[in-house]
Amino acid sequence: MTLAMPAVADAQQARRAQRIGFLSPNVASASRVFIDTFRQRLIDLGHAEGRFVIEERFGEARKERFARLAAELIQLAVDVIIVGSDPGALAAKNAGSTVPIVFYGVSDPVGLGLVESLARPGGRVTGVSLGWDAAFVGKWMGLLKDVVPGLSRAAVMWNPDALSPTMATAVQDAGRISRVTAETFEVTDASQLGAAFATMGRKRCDGLVVIQDPLMTSNRVRISDLAVRGRLPMIAGFDIFAQAGALMTYGATVGDFMGLVASYVHKLLTGAKAADLPVEQPTKLLLTINVKTAKALGLTIPHSLLLRADRVIE
Repeated sequence: MTLAMPAVADAQQARRAQRIGFLSPNVASASRVFIDTFRQRLIDLGHAEGRFVIEERFGEARKERFARLAAELIQLAVDVIIVGSDPGALAAKNAGSTVPIVFYGVSDPVGLGLVESLARPGGRVTGVSLGWDAAFVGKWMGLLKDVVPGLSRAAVMWNPDALSPTMATAVQDAGRISRVTAETFEVTDASQLGAAFATMGRKRCDGLVVIQDPLMTSNRVRISDLAVRGRLPMIAGFDIFAQAGALMTYGATVGDFMGLVASYVHKLLTGAKAADLPVEQPTKLLLTINVKTAKALGLTIPHSLLLRADRVIE
């Protein structure tokens, strides 16, 4: 009887542990930085390691996987589901459960029908919106113009399978704001990247904006390499793209982004309702410049822009 007691205690501890489903839209390797950062931020909020369990699932940038993976997490009786990307969040919401959902990396939560409004979500879904509208995309184009003053034709690469259709309009509006011709390149599979960059060359694009999603994030090293080989100054959102070789990034860091996600999960696990938690957008936006990539492209970063940068990668 004595020998069985530790096993019983362990089982009781496991039952007390709160279960968090984490449905990443990326491959496992690209997801690690997001999951590990979230775990640490949750610990920082007072959730002792061992008192919560993260059940990980990976969409691998294939939207047809999300419904099955969300159902698996629900079957595990998780207390909350974290899910990234537009199609992932929609699949989790449509899975037919009462489990609260925290989304991240979603482009237009109201337009997609995930929430009633940003201020009052009104259901069991809330989270962190990207906030990438025409003004934000225009900001990326403006930063490219700071480095390439003669920029006239910018390639904008995005995945229509992963982002709201409103992104297409935002891109064209951003081009008008920045007085840059925006050439849109729709890429829904990694196998299309080579052809997309070849077409950018033929169309004589002189800059590249990557609107990231799970596909772009999973392939950020290859995309950055293709941009350098194609002599294309490139800008994206998350700083991990600059770390992978992009010329610049402007947006939230993974740490800040996942810190917001952890804050939502903390509130939900301690009794709050998703309907009462307004959708947020990251407010701390950082400019990162990769000087090594600039040298490879034969570009000189203006001193004034370097002074504005929050991080410079040598």
